[in-house]
Amino acid sequence: MKYFWFLVGFVVLIFILFYVVVFTHTGNNIVRPIVQSEIIKRTMTPAKVTKFSLSVKHIDVRIKLDKYNSLSLMGDYSLLSNKLDLKYNISFNKLQTLHRVTKKRLYGKLYTHGTITGTLKLLHIDGVSNIANSRTIYHITVANSQLTSITASVKGAKIQQLLALIAKPAYIDAKTNIDIDFKNITPHKLDGDAKIALFDTLFNYPLIKRDFNITLPKTTLSMNMNVKMKKNDAIYNYVLNSNLSHITSSGVVVPQPFHIDGRYNIYMKNLALLAPLTKRVLHGPLYFKGTIKGNLKALHVNGYSKTLRGNIDAVLKGKTLQAKLKNIQTMPILYILGYPGVFNSVVNADMTYDTLSKSGALNGKLINGHFTQNLVLSLVRRYANVNLYNQRFDGDISTKIDKDTTFSNIALKSNNASIITKNMLLDSKTNAIKAKINIVANGNPLTINLSGNIKKPHVSLNVKKLLQKKASKAIKKQVSNLLKRFF
Repeated sequence: MKYFWFLVGFVVLIFILFYVVVFTHTGNNIVRPIVQSEIIKRTMTPAKVTKFSLSVKHIDVRIKLDKYNSLSLMGDYSLLSNKLDLKYNISFNKLQTLHRVTKKRLYGKLYTHGTITGTLKLLHIDGVSNIANSRTIYHITVANSQLTSITASVKGAKIQQLLALIAKPAYIDAKTNIDIDFKNITPHKLDGDAKIALFDTLFNYPLIKRDFNITLPKTTLSMNMNVKMKKNDAIYNYVLNSNLSHITSSGVVVPQPFHIDGRYNIYMKNLALLAPLTKRVLHGPLYFKGTIKGNLKALHVNGYSKTLRGNIDAVLKGKTLQAKLKNIQTMPILYILGYPGVFNSVVNADMTYDTLSKSGALNGKLINGHFTQNLVLSLVRRYANVNLYNQRFDGDISTKIDKDTTFSNIALKSNNASIITKNMLLDSKTNAIKAKINIVANGNPLTINLSGNIKKPHVSLNVKKLLQKKASKAIKKQVSNLLKRFF
């Protein structure tokens, strides 16, 4: 029995020593420097534990990570039932001094406080925050030390402050509302909804000009996006409104690995407003609708343009864009580019374009084309006595693209005429043209040279071959008459 009572006494002594060390003021003073040392080691900050009070039912811990940032935890708990009823407060006044903790440079301030209730197996965290000058409330559920669900409402967060928080340039300032309700955030078992709205948008025009050399036109913008998460799928609906364009899109996105299956509508109200972005003046509206499918290796975009009256089927593979143009009308293209609308035709073509070098090639067919009034054909009618305006042309076009410059070969044929030009130069930046056009109409050859600005080009006409032909006919006629007289 004496050994039994010795063992009981030893256990009681250990318990008393544990109680004294852990749950008394004296013990707290012993434990506090140990805790402080561990915090310094883990956070690599000059942390100080300003208060450490731990009893059987209550805890009160206050920590200053440095002179700008502090946090505290206080409340009640039960060792027997594992129940917790705690309050926390986080006050970070200078996030940039915590880069060793966050493992990333963050800037600005962050305040949040709330409660932690439940048991160690199932915790409920409820809090409020003013992140990015917002009114934020959140509820987080932690089951078996795993984050399982989150509900949050963020009202009026300022995009400029969010960008500053992660040290990104604030090209745009706006307010955003975010509502999140994820019942399950376990990977591959996602279940929840998210709504994001952007409003009161202002652009930082001087910063955009400095960094991108773009003079952005005065722009208003609002955006709404709804996302429903189902397992691996994000089912989305997106709407963007601005004075420049109206864009809608809906579909399904798989984040990892990325895959999209969606539809889109793009309406540009006036392309001229995009001149600072396109570096040239475009004209008129532009409407596109279609589908977008694929992954980061190959993105397939199909679209019909009401403006161009045809289809564009494109695939983006890395830096290479491959596109098929079907039944595209030339007149709307010429109008958008600001070129004279001298030829109306249907275009079917294949195009390859390198998005990095801005170079590529286009090869296609021109179908059932006809000319509108222009100086070149008026000269043909005058000198060759042939009206090409009432004729229909089919032909081929091949174009090499080198940034702002294109070099084109065009060969057109009608029932009694042909029009051929090789290496015709067009510079979309300067509107310069340089072309030599060989025309044969009813057997009458003409050569026309174009140079200068495409809107008002300098035109020179070479009728030497035509005059030679006419002279030859006249000589033959005179010889024939002479022979008739002689015989």
